[in-house]
Amino acid sequence: DKEQFSKDRDHVASAIDCYIRQYNISEEHAYDGVNQRIEDAWKDVNQEMLKPTVTPMSLLTVILNLVRVVDVLFKGEDGFTTVSQNTKDVINVLFIDSIPK
Repeated sequence: DKEQFSKDRDHVASAIDCYIRQYNISEEHAYDGVNQRIEDAWKDVNQEMLKPTVTPMSLLTVILNLVRVVDVLFKGEDGFTTVSQNTKDVINVLFIDSIPK
């Protein structure tokens, strides 16, 4: 399965693995904790995008769009390492069957 594939690869521990070790909690609680941190980070990003800044909005928009891509690819599954049907569907909707202007 996908989780075993990820664990069998020779790479560093996942965020969930690190969270489990750091807080000595179950995998389910680790997922809850990581998801809460992601939700909090999105709130921070959205609040900061509304504040005036000397940084050009065009640069901030590029950064925001990169964060959005990461969110889409990794929400609920690793859609980057092992491309799922969901990842294919999202790409198809955004780039192949997109609504014309």
